[in-house]
Amino acid sequence: MEGEAADRTNGRRRRPAIAVVGSLVAVLVLLGATAAESTHHRQHARHRHHAHRTTITVSPDEGGKRLVHPGLFGVNHRYPFDGFGMWDPSIPGVPERFSHRFAAARFTAVRFPGGSVANTYHWTRAIGPVAKRALNVHGRTGEPLTNEFGPDEFGQFVDQRGLQAMMLANFGTGTAREAADWVEYMNAPLGTNPNGGFAWAKMRAANGHAQPYGARNWEIGNEVYLPGQSYWMGEGSLDQRSRKYAFGGSTRFPGQRVGKPWDHRKSAAVSDGSADQHFQVRYPPVDATEPFALKVGNSIWTPVPDVAQTPPGAPVYELDPGSGKIGFGDGVHGAVPPDGAVIRASYRSGPHDGFVDFYREMKAADPSIEVGSSFRNGKFLSLMGDKHPYDFVVAHLYSHRPKGGFRNAGNFHDGVMRLAGRRANGVSVVRHGIIGNAGAARAKQIPVVVSEYGMSFRRWPGPTQNYLRSMDQALYTTMQLQRWMHLGVPLAGKQSLIDFGRSNAPRGASALGLGEQGLIGPPPHYVTSATARAFRLLTAASGKRVVRASTRRNPSRRIYTGQRLKLLRTVATKSSTGELYLIVVNKDRSRSVPATVAVEGRRIKAAVVKRLMGPSFLAYNTVKHPHRVSIRSYQRSVGARQMRVRLPPHSVTTVKLRRYKSGNR
Repeated sequence: MEGEAADRTNGRRRRPAIAVVGSLVAVLVLLGATAAESTHHRQHARHRHHAHRTTITVSPDEGGKRLVHPGLFGVNHRYPFDGFGMWDPSIPGVPERFSHRFAAARFTAVRFPGGSVANTYHWTRAIGPVAKRALNVHGRTGEPLTNEFGPDEFGQFVDQRGLQAMMLANFGTGTAREAADWVEYMNAPLGTNPNGGFAWAKMRAANGHAQPYGARNWEIGNEVYLPGQSYWMGEGSLDQRSRKYAFGGSTRFPGQRVGKPWDHRKSAAVSDGSADQHFQVRYPPVDATEPFALKVGNSIWTPVPDVAQTPPGAPVYELDPGSGKIGFGDGVHGAVPPDGAVIRASYRSGPHDGFVDFYREMKAADPSIEVGSSFRNGKFLSLMGDKHPYDFVVAHLYSHRPKGGFRNAGNFHDGVMRLAGRRANGVSVVRHGIIGNAGAARAKQIPVVVSEYGMSFRRWPGPTQNYLRSMDQALYTTMQLQRWMHLGVPLAGKQSLIDFGRSNAPRGASALGLGEQGLIGPPPHYVTSATARAFRLLTAASGKRVVRASTRRNPSRRIYTGQRLKLLRTVATKSSTGELYLIVVNKDRSRSVPATVAVEGRRIKAAVVKRLMGPSFLAYNTVKHPHRVSIRSYQRSVGARQMRVRLPPHSVTTVKLRRYKSGNR
């Protein structure tokens, strides 16, 4: 989980007692759901006169201006730990089972190299022969990370599958030139060198891929508006960070622990007592016009041009301001920092590039790319105004806990079902901010991209241990995607493609997020989650344009908050060949809704109905039960302008409608 998401999901594992309570709740609710199913037919018999009162009317000739963008059905992916287990360096390639699961889910876009984990990602360390690749730094924990799944492995993965690449450039410790060179590496035709200097397209060809990858969408930094991910911008006010993000600048760091180029943990600032030690300030370059002080333990040491020219035991060091590297002596020339001494630097970091610099240099490398901002607050948007360009704005829209007062998993479900639409509408809030600052005409060309989203609850997996794997996550995700179809979101990345559970995480790995968020389970089984199956359903059931769909007599019921929950959420789309698609979520945890689907205009010739279903809203797939939540389908001839369909509880239903030609009304 990245940034805001990490704050919500990167906590310690729940105590066993809580897990037991969660399991008991799950059992009780499952029993309740089973009981509800067993009484369904009796209820239906008693209320037969109410059957099919709910009518969903599709108007194929109304609306149609809003495109359904293919990139909406994307996922956030992260590079470390062999792409979290989806990459096998011994092949090298993707294991066949994972490839099958991935293809079955029909994802359309993939984000790389991740979010906060990639905020300090230097791409040149991750190309070339794997054995010669350098280490990168985890953008949240500072730990060293290997690079088996690098830009070329990712590029070939998306290229071979016809996917959109959602790229994240390093703003935390990188430069505009570094990002522009990456654009050249990924996109420049062989034989060209748009940035001058090193010919990166030639290097790409030498690494096995002569053809460009065509990565078109580039996000600058992940959630770097948050204090915990502000890096060189420091811990000033949001307004101060907004200005630095927009235009670049410098920041003073007093007494900051140093590190290594590949390690920013606290332990990396501790001397091991050996000769010729080298360290690096966290955020180079060092402003050479400002004072610099280095403390080893409790003593201030002195900078010199060349340690080799100093006597034994002299407390001195060398500093390269550009790289921020610090070198010490060997005991013969210059002193060795004592074993266990903590080394701290007081310095001014900068000057650094801002978004405007990244935008200018990256677009010069490839004018066809889109470069987007991770800042979306009012101050940043006002600073950019209608003068400084940006191609899109990123929003990360994670859920939060529903309104307090829930007493069990059933109440929690009801509260979450009310949250989905409101959280999805965060896109509209950002759109209003863009319009208010860039102007209505220009704002039409600046969409909102949701590169991370999902259900998460601040270091808590939910009311049951596997809630984030459950049918509820699939329902929540579907409702968000339904709303973003209406709002014209061009790209979205569900968190996350694949993840480890706590029990099978690689040794030494930390801050991985909750494994339950993975759309595909960890190796070697790669279990398909309920939400991945929702993607399979939705990608196939999304036409080219959104058309009008209205629900008459949408059933509702009162929930624990005293508010009423409308049970059905609907969206309709139309393909370029005239086929109609209907996507309906039944939010109710126990009640099946009989409905009539009516189509204005030409009669329905035939229909294909598919349902994503499970035995409970808490149901999830496991190694032993990989199809507990699955898709069921049937076809039928209709020959009329309406048809009946039953919408099972806690389900996603899609209906593909083929109509007669205009002469057969």
